[in-house]
Amino acid sequence: MSLDSRHHCPLWTPLHLHRKLLRIYIEAGVVLFLNQLRADFPGEKLRILDVGCGYQPYRNFFNAADVEYLGADIPWADVQPDVVIDEETGRIQSENGAYHGLVHFQTLEHVPQAMELLRQCHALLIPGGRMFCTVPFAFEYHPVPGDYRRWTTEGLRLELEMAGFQVVKTENVEGDLPSLLTIIEIYLASVWGYVLTKPLFLVMNLFGWMLRNTKKTTLPLTVGAFAQVRKRSPLE
Repeated sequence: MSLDSRHHCPLWTPLHLHRKLLRIYIEAGVVLFLNQLRADFPGEKLRILDVGCGYQPYRNFFNAADVEYLGADIPWADVQPDVVIDEETGRIQSENGAYHGLVHFQTLEHVPQAMELLRQCHALLIPGGRMFCTVPFAFEYHPVPGDYRRWTTEGLRLELEMAGFQVVKTENVEGDLPSLLTIIEIYLASVWGYVLTKPLFLVMNLFGWMLRNTKKTTLPLTVGAFAQVRKRSPLE
């Protein structure tokens, strides 16, 4: 389920670093993603489906004259998606081969049958189409309504290949220090609450911003992982 854009995380809150850095990463990734699709399908209007779109917090990243953005989700409360996902079967109610690109951000961990969803995504893409996704690795349990799994980049690559995709790229989303600070802050907030911890989290998050790009190559610690994949054309 994509994050609710109406739920902001100020600098003194435990999820500030995670949500801000993830949003920056996704925005930059979408620019590259769309440009690659434009190169693959010159002159075509790109149909993009955001699977598990929630309140569509990333919709504005797809605002372009040559892009048609559609959100897919299970209808609930005030979430009324463009494309319905059946709550009982998990089926996306759309024709196969209908989209140039698919995206899903922090969604797959909430799907009981994740491999089935990935195979659906593969079927929904036209040949040569691409998918861009992010998933959690080191993160708290957050059921919406369930929370079933986490991924390393190796595990994500394996499952995407099993679903039929050609994996273009996988990498960690956030640096080691911001990821570690996020995990510590989530724990401290659960013990001490959100009021007394504000000054501490403010300092920790400022520190995290200064060293946000630190990554260890031998033992990476990251809150999440990213992948870009494509559906092979019949002649490949």
